[in-house]
Amino acid sequence: MNTTIKKEIYQNLPDELVRLTASLEGREKDIVLLSSIGAISSILPNLRIEYRGDNYYANIFLMIIAPPASGKGKMNLALRLLKKIHEKILQDSGELRDICLSQSKKKDCPPVSLKILPGNISCAKVYKHLNDSNHGLIIFESEADSLSGMLSQDWGNFSDVLRKVFHHEKISISRSTDDLLFEVNSPCLSLVLSGTTNQLKPLIKSNENGLFSRFLYYHFNDKTYWKPASTQSENESLKGNFELLGDKLFALYGHLVSQNLEDLKLTTAQMSKIDSEIGNIHDKIVDSGLEYFTSSVKRHGIILSRIILILSVLRNIDEIMKGKEIEVVDIDVDNAIELIKLLISHALSVYDIFDNENNILTENEQLIFNELNFEFKRFEAIEIANKFKISERTTDYHLSRWVKNNIITKVSNGCYRKESRETARVANFAILARE
Repeated sequence: MNTTIKKEIYQNLPDELVRLTASLEGREKDIVLLSSIGAISSILPNLRIEYRGDNYYANIFLMIIAPPASGKGKMNLALRLLKKIHEKILQDSGELRDICLSQSKKKDCPPVSLKILPGNISCAKVYKHLNDSNHGLIIFESEADSLSGMLSQDWGNFSDVLRKVFHHEKISISRSTDDLLFEVNSPCLSLVLSGTTNQLKPLIKSNENGLFSRFLYYHFNDKTYWKPASTQSENESLKGNFELLGDKLFALYGHLVSQNLEDLKLTTAQMSKIDSEIGNIHDKIVDSGLEYFTSSVKRHGIILSRIILILSVLRNIDEIMKGKEIEVVDIDVDNAIELIKLLISHALSVYDIFDNENNILTENEQLIFNELNFEFKRFEAIEIANKFKISERTTDYHLSRWVKNNIITKVSNGCYRKESRETARVANFAILARE
């Protein structure tokens, strides 16, 4: 079973994203694409998309979960897309504040503003920066525990803030200790995080926490292999592509902040297709007894609409700069649907980390497990494993581990039966990833 992004998706991306990912392969290619989409979601002011009666800005919460030294550090390339915008906002607001302070009007001086917010920050500061920001913020951290530390502070329930900000709901805070009062209407915040499974749990706390269902997940636990170092020219070419797009996005951001609010609309046919695809996944989840996961499926529909908005903008940067209105084209809707269908299966995999980390199957295990009948014999598992060039000894190890962790039951010597809950989860993971 393939849990990487399909080649067809890459072939149909807007040209700007094709250039960013063309020289990469495998997981690194996927990580760069998703982190770039997450970064860009924070810099499209005054643009929204209508989805099921509500209007949403582009902001996305993304979490990349993988073992240490597995290539997820490539996500930091996406920061280059934000660099000039962040520096310009910081410089301009700092200059205005310095002028004000030099005139001794300290109480009335404007605050210093940011685009990129550090993860290691207090909850009160998050409110303040959201209040001070004109067009939203992003927290971009390659180590998720930078944010987890702030979430664990007794006096700041930042999880509640994130749940509301995902929907752009009003947030407010009032604290008498430091005479603090903020009300932020339509807050906009993007999150791009990466970490290990151990760093995930302190951040999300529980799969029943509403914060879980608001994230887009990309999860893998592959074996790591030594990778030859890239040449300097390859690295410079890759960085150069990000800086070129960063320059275009800097100009686009400057144009959009001066424009009136615009809402992109999906056609009736496009919305019907989305309803059909997401509804089909929703019904498969319910039929399999996995009702607990339906909130994630529904919110992936919202995220899907945001990805459509981002793809539409990237496909039409030149037209937007000329003041032309843009329309959502079918290719971007289809691409977003296929991407979300895969990432729902990733979210389903992450969900079970909270229940029993030992029950998560590796990709090799999933290859075997997904083709086994509900009741099967050892020789059948070995025959399936041989198709994927997995040895008999390794297959026996998998079988013993599955028995130990209640993934399967040993009925008699050489005969096994899948446990119903794990069967439903893995079967759905396979179906969703394959569709």
